[in-house]
Amino acid sequence: MPEITSVSDNQTLNKGDNVSLNCTANGYPTPTVTWTKVSDNSLVSFPLTITGKQNEGLYRCIADNGIGSPVTEEVAIIVHRKCLNLDTIDLYLIAII
Repeated sequence: MPEITSVSDNQTLNKGDNVSLNCTANGYPTPTVTWTKVSDNSLVSFPLTITGKQNEGLYRCIADNGIGSPVTEEVAIIVHRKCLNLDTIDLYLIAII
């Protein structure tokens, strides 16, 4: 049965960032490591370009060598929302008035 020995920490990212999640596993035979997005079980390849909130969620590392059950670890990706710059809005409103 494989063993996951290292996995990326949770990530907080901005739109336009690139991210590569890492997962290392040991076992005999050598396990195959794949990543899926938990929400829809779709396969994910890295690097991943963050295009928006649709990239947010849990990502699952799966290590499988055909002996016993695959082992998994999950990593969260959080995508920052852009904040409004209130100083710019205030200046714009003053200019209109």
